Amino acid sequence: MGGYLSLTRCNSKKPNAVKRKDLCETSDEEPEILRAKRLKLETTTKYIHERLFLNGEGSDIQIHCLNTTWNLHKLYLSQSPYFRCMFNGPWKEADQNSIIIDVPDDNITVSALNVAFGSLYCSELDIKSEEVVAVMAAAALFQLEDMVQLSSKIMLDSISLTTVGSFFDAAETYILPQVADRCVNWLQRVLMVNQEVTLLRSIGVEMMRRITHSPFFFVHQVEMDIYTMLKKWLFLSINKHWSGQRKELYHAKDDFFKQKASESEVHLLDRPDFVKYAPAFKGIRLQYIISDRASQLKLISEKILPHEWLLAACWSHWQRNISVHGTTHAVSMLTLRSVRVQVTATSYGNNWKQLYYKCSGFKQLDLLKDGEALVLEVDKSAPFPLYLSVLLLTFTPCADDYPPQIQSQTDQLSVGTLTPSDQMFSSFVDVS
Repeated sequence: MGGYLSLTRCNSKKPNAVKRKDLCETSDEEPEILRAKRLKLETTTKYIHERLFLNGEGSDIQIHCLNTTWNLHKLYLSQSPYFRCMFNGPWKEADQNSIIIDVPDDNITVSALNVAFGSLYCSELDIKSEEVVAVMAAAALFQLEDMVQLSSKIMLDSISLTTVGSFFDAAETYILPQVADRCVNWLQRVLMVNQEVTLLRSIGVEMMRRITHSPFFFVHQVEMDIYTMLKKWLFLSINKHWSGQRKELYHAKDDFFKQKASESEVHLLDRPDFVKYAPAFKGIRLQYIISDRASQLKLISEKILPHEWLLAACWSHWQRNISVHGTTHAVSMLTLRSVRVQVTATSYGNNWKQLYYKCSGFKQLDLLKDGEALVLEVDKSAPFPLYLSVLLLTFTPCADDYPPQIQSQTDQLSVGTLTPSDQMFSSFVDVS
């Protein structure tokens, strides 16, 4: 038999009782004996880290890795499943006191290994955002789950123009779906307004594919802008050593693709060397480009997109036109119009760090002629400028059942920029 004494419960009836949590958080009011114990514990932790890890005192094993040697202790290393299995399994290393570890991951650095080994001697870690990918790689190698989670959290809080590409690649390599999704969500809001050379160059094919296929991709102005952005990205992906400035990129890419078009009748993305980039371009909604004659001629003359894609888009567009204008229901006389709409507002600070985000979620509206409805109310404290994205789904108002979810018929309006002097934001998209 045993008993349990709770400090909080024993003192809870006293008017001036201090909870256990408060005792750990206060410094001036805590009893002197508790403060002394805490200082002693901190001193012990510091002693272990400095004397055992940094100085290697009492070491019973040497770890050699990346031309560097660490004098460590099996007892502490055994906290890692990697080393615990090594020391207790039927392996030759179990009886050795000097072990050479081959590092198969190029992301791992000596500094990251130092952090990983040091974490086994001290719970306090100082991981900088610029080295978090290397630390994540080392943590994954030695199966340090707590460090993996900590590195993942640092990535989530440190996404920026300079880190988003490397963070996404790390998320794909080390299976961090939350980090990968956060990188894609961040990029699909800022990419069209910040097409820096370094940013475009850091985006791989899979990340770009996920961005262009997303119905929540912030499209500024028109769909043709996505095609133009993808040409810049493709040019930089092919010409990895191009060192020009952003202002020079526009003409450099056009000259490059003009030359490629003259070399062969085969469209660029049909050629074996470039077919791997096709998934990213597949996300372009061509039905909103081919309706403009100038844009259509540009697509044909540049010979980047496969000819079959353009034919399929033209055929689909033609079928849509005759299905609307070739029937007696071309003009609806119904007074009630039903739509689904989602409005998203965001704003950003230095290095495009997100300062504000608010989304209405998809709302179903049944509107009469000249009807109005409040979809999203932006907080008064929201910093300007604001970037707005509107997703609009239209469907027949006389249907018995509404679509259960937003599908591929979703059309995205232009994204506008609001300043404090703007009184109204309005956009128009042709959904016929």
